[in-house]
Amino acid sequence: MKIAIVDDLKSDRDILNEKLNQYAKCNNIKYELTDFSSAEEFLEDFEVGKFQIVFLDIYMDKITGMDAAKQIFKADSLCKIIFLTTSEEFARQSYSVNAVYYLIKPIEDEEFLHAMELCKLKPDYNVPMISIKKNGSVHSIETELIYYIDVYQHTTRIHLCNNVIELYTNFSEFIAPLKSDRRFSVCSRGIMVNFQHVKDIENDCFMMNNGEAVPISRRNKRNIQEQWYGYTYNSLGDKL
Repeated sequence: MKIAIVDDLKSDRDILNEKLNQYAKCNNIKYELTDFSSAEEFLEDFEVGKFQIVFLDIYMDKITGMDAAKQIFKADSLCKIIFLTTSEEFARQSYSVNAVYYLIKPIEDEEFLHAMELCKLKPDYNVPMISIKKNGSVHSIETELIYYIDVYQHTTRIHLCNNVIELYTNFSEFIAPLKSDRRFSVCSRGIMVNFQHVKDIENDCFMMNNGEAVPISRRNKRNIQEQWYGYTYNSLGDKL
């Protein structure tokens, strides 16, 4: 997630930077921030697809935030624009560039949170994190990092892209919270797969993005395939 702040006042950039930092920490969002002191500086650096969110101050010398927004919208309509201003003068014009929100300075926390929620940065997961107990300590792991979970010789194994975490815990009890999450499905006895990382189906296996093959129960193959097709279709619709 790459975010840009374009504002000629450093103090305002710093305030917004702090609000973004707090929001990202609370919602477990990773992002990279670049700030610019003018629209000219920003437009020289701007490329299609480079930034997912741009905070734009409207009142700037030479090229205004509204003029910059028009160029952004024309080149990259997927880029989310949030205006920063001390007046509601251009509120109506913000619709012409499909702006997400119009923040009035000084920015109130409630208004900032509302703007961020409209950007829909947080993944729509029922179980974003899951707790694991390892070496006497409790840790949290992002569930989107999990490729699949299986049980082997009474050991529950969490398979990540290039790593396996072994836990001495009951498999059924561990996966119970994930059953309410549409990404996860028990695809075979003692195996739960994360559809996020399934690339394709070959024969009786899910082919994962990291090259591994995860077996599918022959008895329930049709039902499991339909679950994956449904997840893939819905996920595609979310991105459009």
